Amino acid sequence: MRNYIVAILLCQDTQRVLLVREPTTSLDSNGKFLAFEGECGQRETVNDAAIRIIREKTGVNVSGRLQRLGKLTLETSISPSTRRKGMVNYFSASVRESEVATVTLDREGLVWLPLASVLAMPAASNTLAGSGELQYFTSLALRRM
Repeated sequence: MRNYIVAILLCQDTQRVLLVREPTTSLDSNGKFLAFEGECGQRETVNDAAIRIIREKTGVNVSGRLQRLGKLTLETSISPSTRRKGMVNYFSASVRESEVATVTLDREGLVWLPLASVLAMPAASNTLAGSGELQYFTSLALRRM
């Protein structure tokens, strides 16, 4: 079973969440905002993978600040005859906006959005990817801070 990572970064001081805006050419998200995502390497723990993915996308080391929020087991169909299970591991970390360089924001398509706006969006949003998972896990992360 493959392990996938979804990481949510929050700034308590400004009450904002850092998200990635995928290109409109992406078939999965079509220009919507999403959390930081990636796959766990073969010799990597899910915690180490989350730290690596966040560092690669933002330049910020969240070691010691990472919180595991939960996990979901998903079964996907690659073809009609092939089914594969995967574990999606959700994490959050508190960061300061000043830790993420402006150059990184521009290069990676990162955007700070107000927490209240993200939490108020409907599950079937034209702005956020997914079906409400981002709002649910952002709310959970906020409660655990």
